Amino acid sequence: MRPFEGFASIIENSDRGSSIYNAMQVNLKRRMTNNLLFGVAYTWSKLLDFGSSRGYELPDVSNPGIDYGPADFDLRNVLVVDHV
Repeated sequence: MRPFEGFASIIENSDRGSSIYNAMQVNLKRRMTNNLLFGVAYTWSKLLDFGSSRGYELPDVSNPGIDYGPADFDLRNVLVVDHV
């Protein structure tokens, strides 16, 4: 039974949550003769959050730490090599 006929359930969506991002960045550049430049950049990172993949599924309020872990969009290693 619903208090008002004709109305369906209301889904509440909120932007509450937290995340932690840690990273290490290394950048090397080398100028050569004849206006030539080489560069290498490397980033190691780790992004942790509370259940980014759960969508509309409600979190377990009795154990909130169970949803804590790597985010869906966590990109651990990035290597960029360039030359000019």
